[in-house]
Amino acid sequence: MPTPFEATRVDAMAAAQELIDSGQLENQLSHLVTLRSESQNPAQAAVLDRYLRLIIRPILLDMGFDASVHDNPIPDAPPCCWLAVSKPPTCQQF
Repeated sequence: MPTPFEATRVDAMAAAQELIDSGQLENQLSHLVTLRSESQNPAQAAVLDRYLRLIIRPILLDMGFDASVHDNPIPDAPPCCWLAVSKPPTCQQF
């Protein structure tokens, strides 16, 4: 399968269809809801932090992102998930 930088629309549609047909999408979605979290509830900040670190971050890493979770510098605000993606050297500059 091509990297996200090499994928075409047809590749993306085929990959999405395969996720649905194989049952992987349903499995992934059921995994996402295993840890109940409320991002807007300050009392749930610890649960949200676990959700970001244990569930969301690994998914983002598998997608090719550099992902990290940090405490929010704003008092009583939920944790932050920072993403970065490096452009491969073969990409053409525009």
